Amino acid sequence: MLCWNNGSLVEILSDAAMEEYKSHPKKVLDNPSSLYILDIPEKETADIQRKYGVMCVSNETPNVASLIDIDDFFSPNPGEIKYNGWDQVLDNVERLPSNALLITDRYLFCPRKKNDGNGMENVYMILNELLPTEFEGDKYHVTIVFSAEHIDWDLYRDFDNIVDGLNDIIDGFRSPQERKPARNYDIMLEVLGIKKKCGIFRKLHSRRIVSNYYFVEASQQLAAFKGNLTGATQQIIIPLALFTKSGLAGPSSLPMESIDQTIESFQKFNKKNKVMDDSLFYYAINDNSIDSPYIMKNRLFK
Repeated sequence: MLCWNNGSLVEILSDAAMEEYKSHPKKVLDNPSSLYILDIPEKETADIQRKYGVMCVSNETPNVASLIDIDDFFSPNPGEIKYNGWDQVLDNVERLPSNALLITDRYLFCPRKKNDGNGMENVYMILNELLPTEFEGDKYHVTIVFSAEHIDWDLYRDFDNIVDGLNDIIDGFRSPQERKPARNYDIMLEVLGIKKKCGIFRKLHSRRIVSNYYFVEASQQLAAFKGNLTGATQQIIIPLALFTKSGLAGPSSLPMESIDQTIESFQKFNKKNKVMDDSLFYYAINDNSIDSPYIMKNRLFK
């Protein structure tokens, strides 16, 4: 009968509110990154969590251990099949509920050498691991951000061509294939290409995958693997849930704080972009490029 948001108690649910969640469970998406402890059986909370990608547990067995990270650490080597690509790297975080994703790497589609990882291929691999197999909360939200000034023009031509390629990936998830299950739900895809003079550019130095209960950081690039399995560059990749034991019990920062910092950058960008020069960035939603002003719609930025 509690609703937590960003680690702080924000509401003790009344009996009337509890009944509303029972009859309209989709309402949990009103606070899509919250933890709900509800006065309903565990089977029902698991069903809500699976369908809507929001952390929901029963007050009968309020186990939130999955939000405490187990300190995974990956260091792929160039040209070496050390892990099973993104499949193994994302094993623990992909088990957490999810209703939205943010993928941000300024150099995701930049020119690369022959043996480097391909940005588009790695986006496919990441989404194939992290998109839930089931989602009933209207549209699942995906936002991809990169530098519009660091594009491999020979490979991608322009921003619109990258948008087309990313939409082809999204469309492909709707039909089953050997390497992936079908995702029988709608996906909203936002694509943002930023330039150096855009205020948010310098805040996005880190290469990150962010969801409502975890984030993944790569020290060099998210185009981390080549041919699905082989390491493309020497780097560190760290997937983290919201909390760590040292952060909860000691002076360390919580991973949740880093997620909040990233989300806050986009919230501020949303507020400022109505007065910004739209020559500083490109934006598309699904397969339509849109001129400023606009508001980015990913529910992570609520």
